[in-house]
Amino acid sequence: MINKHRKDPNSPWMQTERRMPNMALFLTTYDSFPLADAPSGKEFLTKDENVLKRGKIVFADNCARCHSSKQPDNLPKDALAQKEAWRKLVLQPDFLKNNYLSDDQRYSVQELGTNAQRALGTNAQAGSTWGQLSSLTYKEMRAEPMTLTDFDSQGKPIPLYNPLTGKNDIQFSGPSAFYRTPTLVAVWATAPFLHNNSVGDYLADPSIKSRLDRYEDAMTKLLWPERRPGVKSIKVTSEDTSLPELFPEMVRTMKFLDGLTLKLLFLPKGTPVNLVMNLNPKHFPALIEAYIDGVLHGEPRNKFKSYINERRDAGMASMLKKMLEVNTVPDFIEDRGHTYGSKLSEDDKKALIEYVKYF
Repeated sequence: MINKHRKDPNSPWMQTERRMPNMALFLTTYDSFPLADAPSGKEFLTKDENVLKRGKIVFADNCARCHSSKQPDNLPKDALAQKEAWRKLVLQPDFLKNNYLSDDQRYSVQELGTNAQRALGTNAQAGSTWGQLSSLTYKEMRAEPMTLTDFDSQGKPIPLYNPLTGKNDIQFSGPSAFYRTPTLVAVWATAPFLHNNSVGDYLADPSIKSRLDRYEDAMTKLLWPERRPGVKSIKVTSEDTSLPELFPEMVRTMKFLDGLTLKLLFLPKGTPVNLVMNLNPKHFPALIEAYIDGVLHGEPRNKFKSYINERRDAGMASMLKKMLEVNTVPDFIEDRGHTYGSKLSEDDKKALIEYVKYF
């Protein structure tokens, strides 16, 4: 397809290609925004060399493997020698200069432990919307099966959290999924953290002080996972909510059932938003059938109208259960995962927070 469009010099593709040199020049103008260069930014930076050195060592031991584009030369195989090589690199005065602070590699969501909903999107897979723009390597990696779990406080895998039962009882397997390491450049200004901005509180105040307050909050929750909202990070409806317009379309395609109207189908207050947003439209008829079955509870279909009012809640409960059953990614807790620094000492965590402000 690309070769086809290249034959036409006036095609949108070729117009874009001709502009790419300018795009490359534009990208080279983008620079980092060190806190030290921000107005009054230096006031927020520690000058304690002992704290900074400790923060650098903590970063070398726990973060640099993924969050550094600079790598030690001839990294040894011995674990202790590797640690020393990383420390030597991070302690160099120019470590942060021209450092993207990311290895730009993909890591499995199961390894990261973070919410998998965005990584399990299908748009870039073969045969999908953006399939031609994703690499063969990516497609091959996605083809491998994966069992997705959460983790308990001891780091042991447990089933995913079920918002309908309040228990970790969701067993889920799907294609492999990955997140690429994000840069930490100017991370002091970009809280909340993680791919979904779930770790840390958002505040619509762009001032330097506010950004540092948000940074401190997000780093604290990153390194002390027990301080995160956890289950409360699940986005839920704030009131009884009508279903998206696609549902009415599916109702109209079904065989008419006396008494079944669109007004009956709604999401009760407190329903997880992703219980609906992670559905495949092909399952909509099954959801409506689940609602009908919940109302009838084994009674003949011609009894549906007479049970509508007294069994409406039972119908919705049955429908929500079916939504969970067919959900494409039943991973609801938004702020889980990336707990790599949770076992550090309190002093190490505080030193790391101070050092990373210099990024």
